[in-house]
Amino acid sequence: MASRPSVLLIGGPDAGKTNYLGRLWIAINSNTSLLAKDGLPDDLAYLEEVANDLRQGKFAPHTPTGQHIRSVIPFTSRSANGTTVGNLVVPDCFGEKWMDVCRKREWSSDWEELISEDCGCLIFVRVESAQIVPALDPIVCATYALHGGAPADDKSAVPTQVVLIEWLQFLREAFTGRVCGRFCPRVGIVVTAWDLIPNDAQNDYPFQYLSSNFPMFGQFLESNASRFEFAFFGVSVAAGELDPKKDPAFHRAYLNGNPHEAGYVMHSLHGGLEKSIDLTLPVAWALRIC
Repeated sequence: MASRPSVLLIGGPDAGKTNYLGRLWIAINSNTSLLAKDGLPDDLAYLEEVANDLRQGKFAPHTPTGQHIRSVIPFTSRSANGTTVGNLVVPDCFGEKWMDVCRKREWSSDWEELISEDCGCLIFVRVESAQIVPALDPIVCATYALHGGAPADDKSAVPTQVVLIEWLQFLREAFTGRVCGRFCPRVGIVVTAWDLIPNDAQNDYPFQYLSSNFPMFGQFLESNASRFEFAFFGVSVAAGELDPKKDPAFHRAYLNGNPHEAGYVMHSLHGGLEKSIDLTLPVAWALRIC
């Protein structure tokens, strides 16, 4: 039996995966985006719960520890490449589970079985997240070396850019084992909360943000361009701050607007930097629909 199209959502705590999934469902459900619904998913209640938070002008809460949702969304897509019909399998789990992949160096069978030629991946990292662990400075590295390594509970022992590289290495090994070493999986790097980027950098390419803030990760992406097919997206699911205490004017305007039209995606899929209101674009690209 042929595998179903799937997209793995990969990211640590506070990376923006769940809010993107909710905004993705709003876009698919509207039937005005590149991907449109072709029936109702079995876990409609979960998708609507997350989407309703955004419709009500608030971000979705942190995914509870231990929760692992696999959304199966029947979809259709009409593009220059023709009509595509399938079931989009989008697993969403709490970010700490993805961190365990690096700490325990164990790859989950739940995701392993989804790896195929019809599988794409989106790796999430959020602008200004308090969960981002900076790279170690030389003095800290020297201190750890003298004392036999960093303590197990020291988060600085695993900088975020190292975790991002580890995930890519796990993905490469999984695709090599289940498809073949010559296959180049599509992996989109999604920078969420793009609206928090300083105004003078709003028109930068998402790769510029990554290479500036995670230089080792940026170098890894460049040196492994022949082993993966990469694309870079800057995503904002609301295009502004939804906390009414921080920006009451934007919050009022958002509630009076249309949630189907809120947010945007920055990308360079056609060469130059473009801004799209189609929040399904990263998923459609990962599925090779565009």
